[in-house]
Amino acid sequence: NREEAEAEFREILAEYPGNAASRLQLARILEKSTKASESMEQCRLVMEQYKNDEATVSMPVLLEVLALIPKVASQETIASYMDTMMAVLRRARESDSALAVRLVASISGKVQYENPEMALRMFKAVEWPNVVLSSSTERFDWAQAHKAAAKAEGRDSKCWRPYLRAAISSYESVENPKPFQQTQHAEALVLSKEFEIAEALLEKVPIDLRDSFWGHRMTQAFLGQSKLEEALTA
Repeated sequence: NREEAEAEFREILAEYPGNAASRLQLARILEKSTKASESMEQCRLVMEQYKNDEATVSMPVLLEVLALIPKVASQETIASYMDTMMAVLRRARESDSALAVRLVASISGKVQYENPEMALRMFKAVEWPNVVLSSSTERFDWAQAHKAAAKAEGRDSKCWRPYLRAAISSYESVENPKPFQQTQHAEALVLSKEFEIAEALLEKVPIDLRDSFWGHRMTQAFLGQSKLEEALTA
């Protein structure tokens, strides 16, 4: 019960306001309860606490808070935390590279269209060759970050193709991908002009789980093959 959990964590924080882990849990509950502004306020308090005394906020908690911010904050708010995010990334890549990858994937997914420079700056802050991916979740995050970097660089960049190939290869390594992950993978295939493969992948998504983003990618896959009637239907 979210209401009970929210009340419980508020009670804990009333007694122990410096408990950053509890504040993170409260922020997550508020986000799930569609209370974005309240969730962001809890994230802000953790960030302020870290700024005033780094030792009171563990790196995993801080990274989880930063990864949550894109879900509850505006573009302007995210940008305002850029310096802090970069400083945390530099520390996180040494202590927990998987969380650093997840942070880049989470934030770049939110800002890559309106602020591609920010997505690219964060991407390049991680020493990617040294990252060890041990789970499908981490491999998916790796793929998301590389796809965002490719989009931020643009087709004319020499990095476009390597980043995109790295993304596709990593998507392919995800075990039992969920519909959302399959649709994200298909986007990379569309960007790579592998339209038939993208279509085949999108067809695997159950009909009742096909959202507007799925329809957009399927339309692009059909258009790439000059299947105009099917594209119009999609």
